[in-house]
Amino acid sequence: MQPGTVIKWCNLSAPHYGGKLKPRWLVCLGCTDFVSNPLLYYFHSTTTTDRTKEPRLELLRTNYPFFDEDCFLYFNEKPYFCAKPDLDSIDIVKKGKVDPGCLKKIYEGIRSSRLYSRMQLLDIHSSLNTAGIIGLKKP
Repeated sequence: MQPGTVIKWCNLSAPHYGGKLKPRWLVCLGCTDFVSNPLLYYFHSTTTTDRTKEPRLELLRTNYPFFDEDCFLYFNEKPYFCAKPDLDSIDIVKKGKVDPGCLKKIYEGIRSSRLYSRMQLLDIHSSLNTAGIIGLKKP
């Protein structure tokens, strides 16, 4: 799965809601190094809730019509992970892809987050570079 791919994970356990299963829309940010076993993909969640005072990125339907509603991606949230073998067995639907400019903004936002480890940021930086998104500061 390429960085920028937007998926709908239909039955993701939501720890913020007592483990309740609910659909989540996630943006793929990249994966661990190819020598990792298993290969892990990093995803960042979106939401339709506007928490105006928090650092965020707007993902508007005018720019990304595959979204059902305008969405927000907050930088103060932890990433979701999924092992490559598990991606084939879970209920996900690929919805579309965000553009490279959007991925650069997401990276800059999460780079200042304390919820991403240095190793995770290095993996994401490397994945984005491999996808042709260059000129990003290393973590």
